[in-house]
Amino acid sequence: MEIKLSRKEICFIDGDARNISIKCTTGSLWITQPNDPYDHILHIGDIHNVSQKGKVVMFAVADSAIKFSNSALYSNKKMCLFWSSPLARACGSN
Repeated sequence: MEIKLSRKEICFIDGDARNISIKCTTGSLWITQPNDPYDHILHIGDIHNVSQKGKVVMFAVADSAIKFSNSALYSNKKMCLFWSSPLARACGSN
């Protein structure tokens, strides 16, 4: 699954997102999450593997595209992906 974010747009994953890979395919992203002592800046081609449970916040530093690992939203985990737009929301659960 790939989503596009405009500059300064925010997207977040709510739920257990551990072991999900987030790849920046265009632009650049700032990623933060609870219990991770570091914030992460991704540029084109960079990948971040979520290792902590809790909300993952992705902020588009520039117009960006994010690609998630194939199993990211449709695994055995219950999680939701939200955009800063109130009308855009994708949820997956099994």
